[in-house]
Amino acid sequence: MKIKYSVQVNDRDIVSYSFNGDVITATVNGETDTFDFSSMPNDSVARSIKSDLPILVIPLASKDEDGELWVTLYKPIRWDATEAERFPDWEDV
Repeated sequence: MKIKYSVQVNDRDIVSYSFNGDVITATVNGETDTFDFSSMPNDSVARSIKSDLPILVIPLASKDEDGELWVTLYKPIRWDATEAERFPDWEDV
């Protein structure tokens, strides 16, 4: 799985993620939801993944023709974040 963070200055929310295969568990301010992309078809795109969490944590997910999952995840950052935090690259998970 490849992930890229979509960052936003936000000092209120605490967001974390854990990964297990094509399953992502997101925690926002102590509330947790799990997103299972294992049955997502190859060569497809999903936008604004719905959840009961108070904020949208997965704005975009796609699987390429080879079945690799690419996911954009919301991440709050502080106003004084480093350049690397403000402009993240894709990461392998």
